[in-house]
Amino acid sequence: MIRINNTSENNLKNISIDIPLHKITSVIGVSGSGKSTLIYNVLANEAKRREKIDSGNANCYDYAIRPKFESIENLPYCITLKQRGLQQSISSTLATITQLHELLREEFVKYGQIMGDSGNIIDKPTSNDIKAFMKNYYSKEKFKYFSIVTYKEQTDGIKILKLLKDNNIDEAIFISSFDSKEKIKRVSTVKNLNNKFKHTILVAFNDIDNIENYENIAVDSFLAKGKDIDFNFGFEYPDVNSGKIYQKKSTQLLSFNATNKFSGKCEQCNGHGLVEDIDLDLLIFKDKNLDEHFLNLEDNGKGAYKYVNIRPNSIQKDLQKQKINLNQTFYDLTNTEQEIIKNEVYPKILKHQAKPSIGKFVKSIKCPICDGSRLNYKANAIKLHGVNISEILSFTVDKLYDFLQDKELHHKKILTISDSLQKATLGYLTLDRTTDTLSGGELQRLKFAMELNSDYKDLLYILDEPSTGLHPYNNYQMISLIKNLRDKGNTVIVSEHNRDYIKNSDYIVELGYGSGEAGGEIVFSGENKTFDDVEFTRVKLNIDLKNSIELLGVNANNIRNESFVIPLNCLVAISGISGSGKSSLIHKVLVPTIKQYLADKT
Repeated sequence: MIRINNTSENNLKNISIDIPLHKITSVIGVSGSGKSTLIYNVLANEAKRREKIDSGNANCYDYAIRPKFESIENLPYCITLKQRGLQQSISSTLATITQLHELLREEFVKYGQIMGDSGNIIDKPTSNDIKAFMKNYYSKEKFKYFSIVTYKEQTDGIKILKLLKDNNIDEAIFISSFDSKEKIKRVSTVKNLNNKFKHTILVAFNDIDNIENYENIAVDSFLAKGKDIDFNFGFEYPDVNSGKIYQKKSTQLLSFNATNKFSGKCEQCNGHGLVEDIDLDLLIFKDKNLDEHFLNLEDNGKGAYKYVNIRPNSIQKDLQKQKINLNQTFYDLTNTEQEIIKNEVYPKILKHQAKPSIGKFVKSIKCPICDGSRLNYKANAIKLHGVNISEILSFTVDKLYDFLQDKELHHKKILTISDSLQKATLGYLTLDRTTDTLSGGELQRLKFAMELNSDYKDLLYILDEPSTGLHPYNNYQMISLIKNLRDKGNTVIVSEHNRDYIKNSDYIVELGYGSGEAGGEIVFSGENKTFDDVEFTRVKLNIDLKNSIELLGVNANNIRNESFVIPLNCLVAISGISGSGKSSLIHKVLVPTIKQYLADKT
């Protein structure tokens, strides 16, 4: 038992209570009865205070201040799971938040192969490969060539300097991270390097035909420096057959969140997979000629369109300079002619898209360069078991588990995490699903899956109303996860009002009788409690469906071409299991549509 003796925190009236270890305990009572005070202010805060003291990370405040109680015995270390808390972002995906992305990247680096367009394997280039590449594709350009003895390495240089002397190298270029300046030094005068800084050492040679003579000192390959382009063959791997440049395998290359020069994120969409585009069908009238007001924008009465400062006569003059006939529609123009108008209009539309009457013309589309994968071709060229990182991230959790369960894996934890997500009934989600598109119930179960994946036991888990926002079906899933936590040897305390959670608890503590000053007492503690059932009568009203909002052909996240009728002047409940599309309908469709409607009316 966790034994709490005489606690008087907030409105608790000097109560003492025993809570069983390794069981599920529901703490119930009306709002304000003292539930949160007991489990958070007393148990959770004291558990975390003790953990800080035991680990040596406590400060004076931790030693001096604690909750008001006489004693607490057998209190485990505590983890609190709030209703919200997971990061919701377009840059955060199911794979990144569960560590699967990191583990899969390491798997690709260890076992993956770089595949060229013709299915050939791309490896680090030999001196002959470099010579063939430069002669085949850059024979008309002038380059300076260097052996890379060491590249941005923190070293004292003893072995490297000996290598240079043994190969009769008199001079070399030394670059230190201390000042990043190139200094030509005689090798014999350099005794060692300052190992506090990173060093690059280069040995120059002029003719690519002599590259074999410098292989012994090219520890990190070769560098070719031209007027407008450089090649560092230490991490840039050319395909001699096609002339295409690939990149050395690295975890940074396979990340769309990395910011260094080795990052493989798509430059067009900055690793988001989406780019902003203009809805031409909405912006440009199909039946109006160019000498008319062919843009679907409001005239400000001063010869320009409202908000965006686009002048129709200015566009028409630009078109006339290009000798384009204005007695035709935008859609009659060639692609090149259409670009003249786009270059004039697009930047101003995007600049003022925050205004609802302008923002309606802007839409997010899949990036045409990376096809929504967020990564460039160099990252997607690395294949593991025949698929690239973007393809495997498009798998559902179920498909990932089936795909990898019989494969050789460096990180078996990938299967463990996948199994935990399946137990949390999230196997249908794709790994690249961004967390800003997950429902509240999916986020709740995801947090539990992350805890189930841990090997911890003998912990105290405190759950803050896990039923909030969940469909009854999802509540049964959550209850199953809570029992899994208990069965791993942990203690679970749940603050709840939901009857299903209370019935599935091993122990019940009720506080009350009222809230505030009227609360703070133990009303009941034990294994079984009888509840009075109350019947409710539903009153049916006649609904006028003609007076309603109609949403036709809705497509948003997992809603596919569905239509909805929402009557006005009513209390309308939008229900369904977690992930069925409720939030998508309300927040992605209904609210923006109403805002746009109101903006257009004004």
